[in-house]
Amino acid sequence: MAEKDQQHFLPKSYLTNFSNFSNNKEMGIYHPVRKLYMKSGKLKTQCRKLKYYGDDKITENKLMHLEGDFKKLMLKIIRTKYIPKLETNEYDELIHLMLVTELRNPIIAEGQLKWYEMVNKLNKSRFPDKLQPIAQVPEGFNSPSMFVDIANDAIPFIRDLRCALLINETPYPFITSDNPVIKYNQFAESFSTP
Repeated sequence: MAEKDQQHFLPKSYLTNFSNFSNNKEMGIYHPVRKLYMKSGKLKTQCRKLKYYGDDKITENKLMHLEGDFKKLMLKIIRTKYIPKLETNEYDELIHLMLVTELRNPIIAEGQLKWYEMVNKLNKSRFPDKLQPIAQVPEGFNSPSMFVDIANDAIPFIRDLRCALLINETPYPFITSDNPVIKYNQFAESFSTP
């Protein structure tokens, strides 16, 4: 099987930062479902799926260029311990890279498909005589590829979001997950839940 058929949904350059080996090619892995910890797993085999972006390699090739930018920007942030200033091209690049990282994740893609199913189920229960579903899954739908393509268009809507840089000053290393983007809505803190 060709290596490019195994397509990553998290950049290897991101995962390298969590390597617990000096060669930066391996990392410790915990599988929560199996409750299994492996001290050493190859980075290149993590966070990937067979033909995740489809057969044509178009999205995979776009991501190769983005991941090069991602690596340079992450190395700069790690070296300087500062994130780019708001309203700069570098900050827009950071926001774009974070958005692509989130949207290409299988959890998000599966959520999109579940949304289609839920809307159609609700539609069918309310309007049983209606033949056409409200939200049809487009022919050849591949949400990771679709989201990677539309991420550029979303930048104007998210460029005012702030990023936080967490610096680990403890003897314990950071860990990551296969869905590492964290969103926090400080405005919602003022709302109480029942």
